Amino acid sequence: KQTTMGESPPTAEEIRSKIREYASFIENTLQPRLETAVSAREEAEAEIAEYEKLRSSLVPLSTRPVGEALETLVDLGHGTVYCRAEVTEPKSVFVHVGLGFHPELSLDEALRAVNDRVSFLRDNSLRPRVEHAKTVARHVEDSIQILEQLRKEAQQMENERQ
Repeated sequence: KQTTMGESPPTAEEIRSKIREYASFIENTLQPRLETAVSAREEAEAEIAEYEKLRSSLVPLSTRPVGEALETLVDLGHGTVYCRAEVTEPKSVFVHVGLGFHPELSLDEALRAVNDRVSFLRDNSLRPRVEHAKTVARHVEDSIQILEQLRKEAQQMENERQ
């Protein structure tokens, strides 16, 4: 058969070579992009979860009667080293507000800061990362479908030539 440009159609080996090349692109380019996007999304979700955990710890503190001591575990080493502590009057806490800053805030201020930070992270970090991960996942799915279609067509061409 002749193509419209006067060239002969690609050989079965040329088609298989292009299919391998496309499969390699999916495996070496698109899959790592998807893994990176999912990892970034998971990081944002983990940070939000930490703030929500802090919020759930602050609420009981703010309703605790004045003078009643609080026994707690204090994180000394990024979630790996803890010590027991007794807080006699929990009036204020240090809260990470971003960019490495940890101001001392009253419990009410801390709750507001945590709520603001969670809203900020959801809107400006998590949402775009979720959308990006979905887009990359669609690209991977579409590419896999195209690859499967190419394989079917190549098999049909081989069957016709025999």
